[in-house]
Amino acid sequence: MGWVRGEHAYEVVEALCPRDLFVRSGRVLHALVLDEAGGIEADLLVCPRDQAFLLIADGLDDAGLLARLQAHAPAGAQFELEAVPADRTLFGLSGPYAWELIAALLGPELSTLRYLSCIALPELADAGELALCLRVGSTGEYGYELLLPPSSLAQLEAKLVELGPRFDLCEVDQAVLDRAALENGFFCPRHRGVLGRSPLQLALQWRVAFDLDYRGVEGLRAARDRGVNRRLSWMIGRLEAGAATLGPLRREGAEVGELLEGFVSPVLGCFVGIALVDGELAHPWIAEFHDAAGHELQTAAPPLLQNRSLFVDPKKHTYAFRAEDRGEFPPIVPGGAVDREPREPREPAPAGAPGS
Repeated sequence: MGWVRGEHAYEVVEALCPRDLFVRSGRVLHALVLDEAGGIEADLLVCPRDQAFLLIADGLDDAGLLARLQAHAPAGAQFELEAVPADRTLFGLSGPYAWELIAALLGPELSTLRYLSCIALPELADAGELALCLRVGSTGEYGYELLLPPSSLAQLEAKLVELGPRFDLCEVDQAVLDRAALENGFFCPRHRGVLGRSPLQLALQWRVAFDLDYRGVEGLRAARDRGVNRRLSWMIGRLEAGAATLGPLRREGAEVGELLEGFVSPVLGCFVGIALVDGELAHPWIAEFHDAAGHELQTAAPPLLQNRSLFVDPKKHTYAFRAEDRGEFPPIVPGGAVDREPREPREPAPAGAPGS
């Protein structure tokens, strides 16, 4: 994480960010950091605050982020770069009732914060150090990230201990969040094999522009002109068939892709993963892919779960009465495993068809 300040802070961030910086203070822009060849180096959040920018790069350490900003800043630009102090903590809260928890923790106005928004928390600031709440997240549920000074973190943790029994709070590690990201169709830089790939392969074209000048744009334009042979697809396996083997994927005897990442989902009861597959096969519900061990897989459309956050209404639902509300919600498991939902397999798109 780092701050960009000064007269030309906008221009410095613009030289690294592959999206138009049309974002006002209080909002968050979701972008990427690209390498010189146009491959992905990090997931990027851009948060403008009072003529300055807070940048949060998942996939780069602070020194790496600031070095790239410095190296690609326009000549003669007047700006200052500052890493967020190491003792500042980015503290995350996620879940279908996280909005209710954040309201009990910091006040009811926080529960109405829109997705990709950012608000200052002056009551938690310390010696001029800003405290922030960001409504972000990549688990498919309501998510909040709190950037806090050490003294405020201790105060917050004490209150969470107090509120814990009321919300059945539990602490999870990063690996659990990364698995939730995969199940819900979010890009995660810790998923095997995604860094260095083009946004065109990973369905992240919405986070880049081709008519701007930024680090990696020439490589990105070249990739667009060449065309992309393989594209990202989500994969699911048969119920209780075990974990598939990462690596080459075959269909009808030919190698047609690579299984990048995956695991057996404890919720779905089957293997779920992501793969790069030939363009004509990169569509949901195409079956008869096989890994090196012969496990059968088929493509799927994320999100693979119907998370409660899609249906919980903060105006009428509460965690305390979730059992009574459960009848209003569809099942979390929508089907989709090969044995669970007998779909008619789709035929591959013919060569030259749109999207192939």
